[in-house]
Amino acid sequence: MSEPSRLDKLRALRDWLTYQLRQTDAKIRELEQQQAQAVGYMVEAEIRTGHPLGATVHRGDCTMAQRPTRPIAADEARLALAKDPAFTGCEFCRPGDGLGVTQAGDAKKPPPKR
Repeated sequence: MSEPSRLDKLRALRDWLTYQLRQTDAKIRELEQQQAQAVGYMVEAEIRTGHPLGATVHRGDCTMAQRPTRPIAADEARLALAKDPAFTGCEFCRPGDGLGVTQAGDAKKPPPKR
């Protein structure tokens, strides 16, 4: 039997790489689905006690939190945003949108600086 040509080797490599790409794409889809199901929520400590903005609620995957956070359940986040003016939603990840609530604290936010 003769030695495989360079072209045959490249075709075999392409087939193997195509297989690997399909496997990787499937794993990415699986992990994206898991992440979407496990997003969760977290609450960021207030700047200081009595600060007008209060504590901030974030989606679990938000990277904008700058102070210590703790995880909270979706029901707790929904209740905090809808009923308690001591909580505000993050302006970037907008957790209220995913929870279907408007913020109780919207009325106490300071007006924008001019």
